[in-house]
Amino acid sequence: ARDAVRAYLLGHLCHVAGDAICHPFIHDVEWHLGTSSRAKFDHGGGEMSIDAKVARQVMGRQHTREGQAWSAWWPGKREVPDELFAAYDAAMEEIYRAHGADRPKGFGGFEAELAHVDPLPLNTRFVKDGWSVLRGGAVGMVYGWGYGSWFGFLTPLMLSVMAIGPLAAALPRGRRMTQEAFWNVGDERAVFEYLALPLATMSFVPVFYGTWIAGLTTVGVEGITIFGQISAWINLVLAGVFFGTTALEEVHWAARWFLLFGLPLATGVVLLILAALNWKDRRGAAVLAALYGVPAALFFVFQILFWIPLVPVTAGLGAAAGDSGTGQAVGHWILSAILIVAAGYAWFTLPSFLRDVKLPEAPQPFPAERRHFVRLFDDTTLFHHLPLPAPAGAGPHPEQPTLAQRYFPPEARELLVLWYEGPGELYIRSRRTHLEFSRFPAGTSPFTVPAPVIPMTPAQFGEVLNVAVKGPADEPNVLKFELKHAADDELDVELTPGATFSDGGDRAERGADAAARAAEWTRVKTTKAEGFVLRHAPKAVQAVRWSKAGPIPFDPREDDEVAGPGTVGSAADDIDVTGANTDFRAFFVPGDRIRAAGQVRTVTLVPAADRLAVHSPFHPALPDGTAYARLGGEREPREGYLLVSDPGAAGLDGETVMDQAADFAALLCLGMTPHLLDREQLTVPRLAGKQKLDGTPADASVARVYQVFRNWSLDRRRVNEWRMIVAGGAVSEKSGHADGYDAAMKQPRPPAAAGDPDRWVPQPGLNETTLLQQGWVPLLRQWTARVARPQGAAGSFASAVDPAAPAAGVPSNRDLSQALAFLLDMPDPVVVRTP
Repeated sequence: ARDAVRAYLLGHLCHVAGDAICHPFIHDVEWHLGTSSRAKFDHGGGEMSIDAKVARQVMGRQHTREGQAWSAWWPGKREVPDELFAAYDAAMEEIYRAHGADRPKGFGGFEAELAHVDPLPLNTRFVKDGWSVLRGGAVGMVYGWGYGSWFGFLTPLMLSVMAIGPLAAALPRGRRMTQEAFWNVGDERAVFEYLALPLATMSFVPVFYGTWIAGLTTVGVEGITIFGQISAWINLVLAGVFFGTTALEEVHWAARWFLLFGLPLATGVVLLILAALNWKDRRGAAVLAALYGVPAALFFVFQILFWIPLVPVTAGLGAAAGDSGTGQAVGHWILSAILIVAAGYAWFTLPSFLRDVKLPEAPQPFPAERRHFVRLFDDTTLFHHLPLPAPAGAGPHPEQPTLAQRYFPPEARELLVLWYEGPGELYIRSRRTHLEFSRFPAGTSPFTVPAPVIPMTPAQFGEVLNVAVKGPADEPNVLKFELKHAADDELDVELTPGATFSDGGDRAERGADAAARAAEWTRVKTTKAEGFVLRHAPKAVQAVRWSKAGPIPFDPREDDEVAGPGTVGSAADDIDVTGANTDFRAFFVPGDRIRAAGQVRTVTLVPAADRLAVHSPFHPALPDGTAYARLGGEREPREGYLLVSDPGAAGLDGETVMDQAADFAALLCLGMTPHLLDREQLTVPRLAGKQKLDGTPADASVARVYQVFRNWSLDRRRVNEWRMIVAGGAVSEKSGHADGYDAAMKQPRPPAAAGDPDRWVPQPGLNETTLLQQGWVPLLRQWTARVARPQGAAGSFASAVDPAAPAAGVPSNRDLSQALAFLLDMPDPVVVRTP
């Protein structure tokens, strides 16, 4: 069991490294907001396309689901020791205080949504159940199931639906409802059979799917699962009784109507009501209840299809033919054909849709095959709570937050509600760095209130607005404000500088719509209930776009070729381009490229919505009505990162983000290994009996490693962290002391634990400077490349501690070895010999 946990921990560190390094790339994919046709990618959509690319390029598959099942990469629930689930639960409590009511509180908007969700308590059972759902559901189904699996999974549902019509025509009494006008049947037993048939035919559906779901999880839905399972099995038995007694005459009418028909319908209706009641706050429970209520739902669908459109039709057909039975038979088979065709179409088309709804068979080129910048966060965008608690141990002054006390920016959170109580009207337009106010709907004669340039909370900024905005005759105190969520006042969070506010286009899906909405003016209403909600800027506009060459000026638009709205035309030898039904000002900026009639020109001026200028005339001129497109910039395809590793590429030091993540994972695993070994195993056997050059014995012991384990966010990356790991050129985060406390580290422990043999012991005199200059991954690559060279080979170096630099500006072997030793909490590297 311990070996299994050790293996898991090393694998989980690879996951940590993968998220920490790859998510900045994923964020660029999802934050490419187009100004025309491309809606933004959702987080899962981009990642799933990348997984499909990995299946082909890394695993060598011809298809996404070819070969070994994806779930085989995860051990079964019985293979995972219970101790691991308990440890995971304990770690969540230690880091996040996730068990009790003393958990850290988030912003008011988050807490309001969380209150509606009513999350389940975290415990070992919950963690274990989550593992089961992940492996059997998310991985087993979403990743593993192809067309055939989904086709088979849908078979019970589709066959049951398709069988209702033919079975109705085969019922001993009920078939009269398919052969005669219902008002002429006059047989209670025939009506009963016809009405009860959909419930009986569909009774196997909730048993099959409900049992399958219950095998995955019942956590949080125990009540609905128990009620649904019991009712489903009882109704299945009653369905058997129904079909078995259709030829019997002695079944009492009350038993038939109340037991064989009434009980299945009643339980189904109760489950459908539960689904409706849970739909808003407990979506999973609602879906499960609706599943168990499928027979009742189809019963009502069947009746609606029959009694509303078909009864008048069949009556008319019967009157026309002079035979009500003919009309009824035609109506029944029309209904049967509708059900058979609809179910058959769904049966053959849904499997491919369900197969690709998350993990596509073919990756989308934009997220998986294009180069992208990565999105990082400068430290100025991070926020902290006030007042600051005093840091533990040595560290910055309490007035300066440590990295452990700072947080990545929230997503467009609601700050203030503004309303106007002065004479006339007031209009507002929110911009990134300021707010604009006007007394006219078109924004005439606007005046500006800049975003804070000094530390200021939202409530303090509200006071600034209250003073700055006056009535038409300088009436004071006319713009009222209140925190959108009163609980945010307790957090006392300051607004970050830069892109502070959200504009009107941030909630639009498309770029052209976003630009138009951002330009709109909004009337500030006169009551708090209808007030204007001022929001913080979204993450996308606070992030830094980072290329292999460094930071890139912000441009929120995608780099794809995007077809433009309307058409264009130009005259011979004229740099002006005119448009029809165009909105050039929302679609182009100077420096963009326009493609029309196979020609590409650079846009130099956009003076109007239907007119722009290019750097040289089109030859030949563009006739009116020519389609056009905007080409993106050229820097991202040239300077951006590729994500998916290519095993066929030469060498091991690949440039892709996955290659960088792999080497980062190697460092994390190297750091974890001493923690996984018993104390007596923390030695290097080959150093036994060796001496240093000065004759003193070589230390064969291995210490625990701590510096690679920082407070890594699995979703966001700071600029200095990216420099520290990938790009190089980072600054020290140790407050000026290379052997001192790093606030982002889990260690060192407080001074009271100085006698603990597992405490962090800094190694003085080692080379943090080289580590920061090179970056963790580039340094590891350089070090392994040099020490791997055989002695005496051309261009080789004497040893890993050679102080001579191979070239000007290139770190020496000793510099690299000392830097790596610093990172892995090892002593100063020295030459050893056998006495």
